[in-house]
Amino acid sequence: MGSLDDSHRGAAWESDDSTPLYTIGVASRLLDCDPSVLRRYEKAGLIKPSRTSGNTRLYSRSDLSSLEEIHRLMNEEGLNSNGAQMVMGLKTDIRRLQNEVASLQEEVKRLRRLLEEIGGGEGGADQGVSSGAEAVR
Repeated sequence: MGSLDDSHRGAAWESDDSTPLYTIGVASRLLDCDPSVLRRYEKAGLIKPSRTSGNTRLYSRSDLSSLEEIHRLMNEEGLNSNGAQMVMGLKTDIRRLQNEVASLQEEVKRLRRLLEEIGGGEGGADQGVSSGAEAVR
């Protein structure tokens, strides 16, 4: 399977990689594989392309990136479809948790600023939050 690079990006996706744009024929050419491979991955539950009202499969840039990773896991790492599905699910979980951690870190910063405004630098109240915030890191 070929590797996608930014030369395949059009103006339509600059803002959103989840927009379904590519038919199975175009997607298979971009990925340098047969369309049957994409159908097989879909049948195994590894990818779920969008569908038009006429039932045509449409793949997004994000779908194509996932398909590259699935192909690598199955053909280079030797995983079966269940293993690839598990790895892809874990990667999704990791991204979600990383976003959650970043959000919590921003909330800690916000609360520290608020505490500084309220406490005016007094040590008593600030100390408890500071040690609690350190535990979050």
